[in-house]
Amino acid sequence: MRANDCRPLLAWFTTATWGWATDNKEVIPYYNGGGQWHKNFIYSDKFFNTGQEVLDYGLKEFGYSGSYDHVVSYAMPTLIQSLLESYFRVEDFPDVGGTFTERYEVLRRALVNLNAQTIFGPVQFNKFQRNNGRGAAGTQWLPSTSITSDGNEEEGQSEYVLACISPFDQANAALVVPSPSGRSCSPGSYLNGTSIQTEAAILDHKCGECPSQSYTSVENVYPGCNTCPEGTETNGSGATFCVQLEENLIGPLGIMGYIFVAISWAMSLGYLFWIWRYKTDSVVKISQPEFLTLICLGAIISSSAIIPWTMAEAGVDEDTAAADRNCVAWPWLYAIGWSLMYSSLTAKSLRLYKMANAAAAMRRKAVTAKEMYKESPR
Repeated sequence: MRANDCRPLLAWFTTATWGWATDNKEVIPYYNGGGQWHKNFIYSDKFFNTGQEVLDYGLKEFGYSGSYDHVVSYAMPTLIQSLLESYFRVEDFPDVGGTFTERYEVLRRALVNLNAQTIFGPVQFNKFQRNNGRGAAGTQWLPSTSITSDGNEEEGQSEYVLACISPFDQANAALVVPSPSGRSCSPGSYLNGTSIQTEAAILDHKCGECPSQSYTSVENVYPGCNTCPEGTETNGSGATFCVQLEENLIGPLGIMGYIFVAISWAMSLGYLFWIWRYKTDSVVKISQPEFLTLICLGAIISSSAIIPWTMAEAGVDEDTAAADRNCVAWPWLYAIGWSLMYSSLTAKSLRLYKMANAAAAMRRKAVTAKEMYKESPR
């Protein structure tokens, strides 16, 4: 409220009743208030150890499911008994009947001096005739996993239950202040515990994005997010669902690529050796060994692009720097090799074309490879 520049003069706190809470489970978390009695109270008398035992007994014997009124009604006779014992404790022959008919007002005023222990708790009246023997039953709707009965966290569901937060000697949970949130968190977020402790505004928005590998799919007041099932993940924080990614990596197929590279290199190197071995042969000379060599070198460079291509991949959690470099390298290798091979074929064809034109004109003409190096790019 302070974050919104709100300065209320009066605050009204009320607890959600059991029936209302059953119909409005989505809005009861951390509601707090007070009442006369809570089932967690462990006040006892000579017949029952707790008020809840009184209710259980009534349900078992009479089929009646009582409330705190049942406990109060049961405690009344014990209270009256304690008053009579206290009032007549100094009289050897008390006139009980006469006291009720002639001195009733004196007997009633004696309640001011009474200090009785009942199943409802200590009873003691002040000068305003109000019972101030114990504090009221402070309550707050809290997750069941945060409720303790003997100092140990109970294993149970994460539903919200009406916990007892006062009196302190009877409480089974600590009051959560400020309240976690005045509004539900949107899908992909949750109630941030740090915000609850550090932000001043009681009814302000205190939600945080779900961290990576966790999610929430609906509006919620959860203190945490759901963890992604095994084999699934999220694309960053604030996820509303988890996805199962198929990395589609090359994997073992890369071995096949290396085999093709080895075959291509072996054949190209074999042809280079053959060209060098028979470079003086007339057939090799006519075939223009300079361009044959460039074609073999182009094949080696072009096929070597398979190597970085198979390495241009990275898993989800792996460094992608090497994959990026390989991804850039393979097009250059393939383009350079392809250019060498097909430019050589083009030069060979152009050389034959010039020689054929000269022969048709009955002219003797020598076309050298050096001339083709200059003309083939054009």
